[in-house]
Amino acid sequence: MPGLRGRPVPRLLAVVPAGVVALTQVTYGVLSIAVLVRQVLNGDTQWSDVREGWAVTATLLVFLCWGVALGVTATGYAIANRPRPERATDRGPSL
Repeated sequence: MPGLRGRPVPRLLAVVPAGVVALTQVTYGVLSIAVLVRQVLNGDTQWSDVREGWAVTATLLVFLCWGVALGVTATGYAIANRPRPERATDRGPSL
């Protein structure tokens, strides 16, 4: 990233945008699939239309899966790069 010049990326700079995008994609995917299912159940859209437009239907699943994958990845990155508490060293009994 410009400006960091070899320094580590701040954890929140990577996790927060990834989390926001992941939530947005999952929400879009779930809502879009819910609308499609409602249209099919109400008879506004026929199964034959869904089958013919399979690429559009598959895109809804891609958004959902991509959002979940990004969320899992962001969570894993946050856990792997969390600050570690310093361990107390055993220096013997204190007087």
